[in-house]
Amino acid sequence: MKPFASRDSGRCVAVDTTAREAVRPRGGVRAEDWNSTVKSLRSPVVSRPQHKRNRTWVTLVDCLWSNLVLNRTLGNARLRTSYANPPVTEAVIEFRFKPKPGFSVEDIDRCTEQVFGTNLGRQILRDVESQIFVADSKYETQATNIGFKLQCESSNTVLQLRLDRLVYSKLAPYTTWEEFSSDALKYWIGYRDVAEPESMQRLGIRYINRFKPETTALDPAEFLTMRIAWNEKELGEQFSAWEVRLGLPFQQQHCTAMLYNSVGREGILLDIDVYRTASLPRPTEPLEPVLSELKEIERRVFESCITDAARELFK
Repeated sequence: MKPFASRDSGRCVAVDTTAREAVRPRGGVRAEDWNSTVKSLRSPVVSRPQHKRNRTWVTLVDCLWSNLVLNRTLGNARLRTSYANPPVTEAVIEFRFKPKPGFSVEDIDRCTEQVFGTNLGRQILRDVESQIFVADSKYETQATNIGFKLQCESSNTVLQLRLDRLVYSKLAPYTTWEEFSSDALKYWIGYRDVAEPESMQRLGIRYINRFKPETTALDPAEFLTMRIAWNEKELGEQFSAWEVRLGLPFQQQHCTAMLYNSVGREGILLDIDVYRTASLPRPTEPLEPVLSELKEIERRVFESCITDAARELFK
């Protein structure tokens, strides 16, 4: 079983299950807690145990949290703002709201050409519900129109206009956050004036990153800071794939980051979804500050997951 190598101490450690909260606090780290947190990592609690009873090897969550909270790279120039060849296959911004009473799909239909133009391919979005009646051996399906999907092939952009949300997607090649967020806000203002939402319910951004290093034997440890421990003696050292999903709360910013990571034949996938559902501005107020904060968290999560070898691929 592979233990986690601490960057601060340079040695392999295991952590008491009773001591994990000292390493991975729930509410973030205050400045005055920094020294005590580092001391806890170097105390006898984290030395390699002679007996495994009541102790658990450091897991992926601990490794990632250690990077997010304790990794010095978050505070220096390594936290990059952009790459020449970003691995982004799709970037998404979602504006979810409480619609005004009486707002209908017909209202969306009437505004599509007026607000978004005629050069976008249009597709109806449907919500399909199925029912099976065992006694009568019947199967019924009902489809309800919930909005429209508009796509511009020339700019690789997709818009979803629903009764309770606007979703803006930018497919590869991705350019910059400034251009991407500016376009999304332009579409949001146009849709907001038609929908007249009563309140905001969710703001979120999502970045789907995929990259495949040119190597015959992909070693995730070369490109990812995360580690997975297993019983190598019983299961062997080789593995063909892994899949991990983590929820990371950022309580001070009222945000949550959902991270999905997979490694397999298609390469490495880092899917990061950061959203906020509390303390949101009114629909008519500027949303740029919240979106910028979400983007900063997404950037920190991404940079905390990759190594310098991965960064070299994006230059």
